[in-house]
Amino acid sequence: MQVKLSNYSVNNIYVFHPFSPHFILFHLSTKIPFNTFVSVKHSAMIDPLTGEEFEPKRTNQKFASQENRIRFNNNKAKKLRDSMSFVNAPLQQNLRILNELLEGIKEAVVHIEFLNGKNFHFGVFTHIQKVGEDKMKMIYQYGLQKEGTDTVKIINTKWNL
Repeated sequence: MQVKLSNYSVNNIYVFHPFSPHFILFHLSTKIPFNTFVSVKHSAMIDPLTGEEFEPKRTNQKFASQENRIRFNNNKAKKLRDSMSFVNAPLQQNLRILNELLEGIKEAVVHIEFLNGKNFHFGVFTHIQKVGEDKMKMIYQYGLQKEGTDTVKIINTKWNL
């Protein structure tokens, strides 16, 4: 980082420049001509990914390289995805099954054994929504309602959109 010194006295140890949030420390014996640029070094930082010490080029730099920043954030996102996978994987599988079943139609009544044969997971859903007069277990835009003892009515609530 460079700071331009202009119209400031260097008789004191600290010099404050209005465009920098930091005070700059000079030794009393330093003679710096006015209107010159002085490099200000930031304190050494530790890269959160590799643990290596580096000299930052910007005040807000946290990683030694762009590759380290990308790898760190990818690892962080993977941990989050892994922590949600026990719910998201069955939900996504259910969504694929329902998309295939209701392609081009608004609703269908199917046998529970048919859904079991496609490895449908009845234990996961995204929310409960009121559809007409009934509250339905929802998997994204699809509502599921038990019809009789062995069939399920599936309604695509986003049919008209």
